[in-house]
Amino acid sequence: MRRIVTFAAVGVVNTLVDIMAFLLLTRWFGVAALLANVASFSLGAANSYVLNRLVTFPDAAAPLGSAGTILRFAAVTLVALGMSSATLAAGLALSLDDIAAKAASIAATFAGCFVLNRYVVFRPVRPSVNR
Repeated sequence: MRRIVTFAAVGVVNTLVDIMAFLLLTRWFGVAALLANVASFSLGAANSYVLNRLVTFPDAAAPLGSAGTILRFAAVTLVALGMSSATLAAGLALSLDDIAAKAASIAATFAGCFVLNRYVVFRPVRPSVNR
């Protein structure tokens, strides 16, 4: 349960990074919502990688800068970005404003991201069995 709470707390920070970048891009620079989502989600994801590896999953088998971990994280992030963008696009198609659609996309990716991060990216160390 502690990991889920920690993952959620890190997720709040990541979400703030994501939303602030989204608002900056859409409101100040006039970037289209779907393109802004890719950029803002990517910034939140970079923050997520570092904080989740160091705080949520400190017992992961691979070190922070491990090429394998980074590649797995990139693959999981692309899947999550697909879920996020699809949900955002669906919300916009249903006439939600961009912030409501963005909120729906964040909610839709939370559970999937936890499972994928825990078991694909930050796999736990397997105890050795002495026989």
